[in-house]
Amino acid sequence: MKSLINHRYIKIILFITVLVSITFVLKYNFDLYSTVYNSSSKYVNTTEGFFTNVTDTNGKKLNTTDKYMIYSVPHKRVLQARSDKSVKSASIDLSKSNIKINDDMIFKIIDNPDGSQGIWNMGKNGVLGMDDANSKTYITPMEYKSSLPTEMKQERFNIINYGKYNTVAIKSVFYKERYYYLDNRGSTRVGKGLGNWERMKFINYGVIEKERLEIEEEEERKRISRNIQIIKDNQNTIYDSQYDINTLQLKLDNNVDNIKPVTYSKKIKSLQSEIDKLITK
Repeated sequence: MKSLINHRYIKIILFITVLVSITFVLKYNFDLYSTVYNSSSKYVNTTEGFFTNVTDTNGKKLNTTDKYMIYSVPHKRVLQARSDKSVKSASIDLSKSNIKINDDMIFKIIDNPDGSQGIWNMGKNGVLGMDDANSKTYITPMEYKSSLPTEMKQERFNIINYGKYNTVAIKSVFYKERYYYLDNRGSTRVGKGLGNWERMKFINYGVIEKERLEIEEEEERKRISRNIQIIKDNQNTIYDSQYDINTLQLKLDNNVDNIKPVTYSKKIKSLQSEIDKLITK
């Protein structure tokens, strides 16, 4: 009998324990994932980066609207997503106005509710990820969303200040003190930070796009202006030629200067031919 009572007590205690656990989960939104990743832990400073003074190369605060190119400061190359889902780099001269920039060099930022950021590539339609065990980086396919799915843990980063002149670093949240970096072979790898190769800059592609558009518009205006001037010049030539034709025709009709009619006819024909060419241009 005593054993039966004890068994009932154990069941009651277990039931109360489960009930308290469920209440705690519902109230504080706690899950098993938070034992691995906790954005408020001592390893992750969510006020360190995205919501404060981390900026692009023009000093504008990073945001989820603009598009960016991620530029390695020491190597002077931009990150580029590849077809094999790796992330490497490409050499590009940003001082040239006619450079070709592919979508796989352009990124958008996803700002997660937990204070972490995802970095989404337009060309390959996926987010950057990190595998610390293999010192490897990669692209995880995903349509652009306002936040990363909960199961995406290794794709969460903090973009933080990392030196002067709008220099930043891409710091893993899941792997704590691990950073994105570009090595001298042009491959992105996993580093421990505190070095030079982790230094990145976010170049606002919208600014480049705007400058290129302005240059193209200016070139178009110049082209139109040149064409208008050519049309005016051609029109003046047509008027002059037509005047000469009328004069020659008048002389031909009146048999002036005792010149053979065939001579007038040849000149008239030649002038008319030039007029026809200008009209058909």
